[in-house]
Amino acid sequence: MSRLTRTITCLAAAAAVAGTITAAPAAYAELKPGEIAGLYLYDDSWYEGEHRVFWYSHESIGFSDRASSIVNNSWLAWVVYDDRNFRDRRYCIRPWEKVDVLGAPQWKFNDKISSVQQLNSYTCDGYPTFS
Repeated sequence: MSRLTRTITCLAAAAAVAGTITAAPAAYAELKPGEIAGLYLYDDSWYEGEHRVFWYSHESIGFSDRASSIVNNSWLAWVVYDDRNFRDRRYCIRPWEKVDVLGAPQWKFNDKISSVQQLNSYTCDGYPTFS
């Protein structure tokens, strides 16, 4: 088993315990037909409502301060920031991880994401995570 597969499998186990974060093991980390690999921001909890997909690092102009749930459908980690230009409070979301409700008391990040940054790694070393 590769290090990445072990990491994703461990994330899935941790997510099951956490309850509000879900991750798919590598065997299930497949895109559905028509889906694009990238970071999905949804304007409602539980992946409902309008959404926007980011497939490379850039600022989320046009969807600023609207995200209520998030899905990372890619093999790289992403960092989401409270302010534009990659500043202020931030959280890292690992590959194939989901956050059902960004407004959960432990994060209080509902309608806060103003910029996003794709990392060059599948790990969140040095960044706070949602788990």
